[in-house]
Amino acid sequence: MIADDTWHHLVGVFTSNDRTLYVDGVVTATNSTPVTFFATTRFALAALMRSSPTDAYYGMLDDVGLWNVALSPER
Repeated sequence: MIADDTWHHLVGVFTSNDRTLYVDGVVTATNSTPVTFFATTRFALAALMRSSPTDAYYGMLDDVGLWNVALSPER
């Protein structure tokens, strides 16, 4: 959890084999468990999709983008 009242740049990279989370350009978490994506899969931004009240996101989002292709590090 980031709780320092400062804006941060978060990027999540998801493929069928790998997931990587970057915070301010630094890899902070990875997972290589295979995942199958379906056209009917629900997507939630800033939520864990569970019913626990502790999973709620409290904060602001700015400049959100989604791509269906891999971007280069320069982009």
